[in-house]
Amino acid sequence: MVDHKPLLCHLQMWCSEAHLLDPLRAIQPLSFICDNKSLVRLSILHTDKVTCVLDLVWALDETEEWAEEWGRQILDVIQTFDNENTEEDTTELIAEESHDEIVSDEEES
Repeated sequence: MVDHKPLLCHLQMWCSEAHLLDPLRAIQPLSFICDNKSLVRLSILHTDKVTCVLDLVWALDETEEWAEEWGRQILDVIQTFDNENTEEDTTELIAEESHDEIVSDEEES
């Protein structure tokens, strides 16, 4: 849940960019890709529940056609976001542990 809003922002930005690049944008609204309700739903799904495009289709009750056009791209946005945050969390944890060791060594001296 901590990552809900940042992921939602990433999904909204991606959706806007995808719509701008869509050759059918003049006749298909942005919500054709993903409406706000669906973006919120995607942003609160647990990472272990989103492992393939079919998971997105089921979560959003979308069509096979939608999956072929947008599913892979959305899954990539979610997985990239998760990977970047996992790396940041790991880096922060290592930094905190190093700091704690330094403080502990200084206290012992």
